[in-house]
Amino acid sequence: MTQALTDKLAAVRAKFRQSLPGRLDELDALIPGCVTSTGDGLVPTKRIHRILHEISGNAGLLGERAVAAELAPAFRIAETCAGSERVPSLTELRDIEAAVRNARACLDGEGDEIAVTSVPKHGAART
Repeated sequence: MTQALTDKLAAVRAKFRQSLPGRLDELDALIPGCVTSTGDGLVPTKRIHRILHEISGNAGLLGERAVAAELAPAFRIAETCAGSERVPSLTELRDIEAAVRNARACLDGEGDEIAVTSVPKHGAART
């Protein structure tokens, strides 16, 4: 990998890590909306799913394996609920909260190293 690509990936990764606390705060703010008796709990459920999908995907691509691993259980819950058009149970919401808390704890460390060794050309098969 060229130094220019390494530097660009490092900058994207730094921007991701900088934005992550705000995204996790968004998740924390949406969770109570899933259990309120007024309104549609599916709206925050679907937003939680979308945010977790974005964070998990970006974390995986950028080598933030610890963040991706901590959020994986929450993503599976949100994906199941959004896909079946149901609001998460209180136990599932507690599990999502725990995953968000654990992902937040990952930010205290330096994170995983970027493990990209080569980038295939467009249309080339990945090995």
